[in-house]
Amino acid sequence: MMTSRNAAPAETKAEVDIATEEPIRSIPRDVSAWLTQNELGEYAEAFSDNEIDDAVLADGLTDADLRELGVSKLGHRKKILRLISQF
Repeated sequence: MMTSRNAAPAETKAEVDIATEEPIRSIPRDVSAWLTQNELGEYAEAFSDNEIDDAVLADGLTDADLRELGVSKLGHRKKILRLISQF
């Protein structure tokens, strides 16, 4: 007797931090798209002009860095810092 197997496609699981069981967030490759997705697209040009890429985000930015980039609104600086801390 032959049985037919319909193999279901393997589900892709997000990588998870073993200690916290939280998804591991990766650093965005496209910083402009990341800013836009987080309703901060008005800063995309400044980040690009100053060569703020995924490697710079990985190293982190400070409040002073964001001020120098022209992010004058405190709420936006806090949001960017919080998002970066989640990588």
